[in-house]
Amino acid sequence: FKLRSAVVGSLPHPDKSFLISMCRDGTLHYWNYKTFKSRDYEKIGRKGNDEKKVTPKKTKSIKNTPSRDQQKIKDGIVPRTTEELKLVMDDANEDFREKMKLNIIENAFIVTSQMPVDRSTPFTGVDGILYENLKNAFARYSGMRQCQGCKAGAQGAFLCRIIRKHNAPDHDGLKNSWKILQ
Repeated sequence: FKLRSAVVGSLPHPDKSFLISMCRDGTLHYWNYKTFKSRDYEKIGRKGNDEKKVTPKKTKSIKNTPSRDQQKIKDGIVPRTTEELKLVMDDANEDFREKMKLNIIENAFIVTSQMPVDRSTPFTGVDGILYENLKNAFARYSGMRQCQGCKAGAQGAFLCRIIRKHNAPDHDGLKNSWKILQ
């Protein structure tokens, strides 16, 4: 294992379970301590005594980036999570659910025509509240299914119906989701 830049400083974690090192390029490295006993040294061809030996083990590296809430702020508003959207949809009446469903489909068309969509693309619901993850909301609440080809390729309804604009019948044959979009 090789670090990309020089270590500026290191501190042990208060519970002594790992060491935190900061490098010049701004990355933080967490090193877990793994305990070796004499039987472990014998397995790898080294001789050791009965005392426990501690060696650092690299676990993960993270960049110094803003927090999740800071990254997703749009116009000073933090989007509500998909769990909060689920609570809203569960408590709502049938009329509101239908309006929200059509709003999610409409937002999918608008957003994809303006920019590429990633997993955390927020959208504004019918109630005027900003929600995160348009793709997840589309998959859960639009009522659309992917065609047989996209189902076989493990692609979701968003990619099939919105991005690729497939007009083939649904994979289960019960209806054709493309007709909803016309």
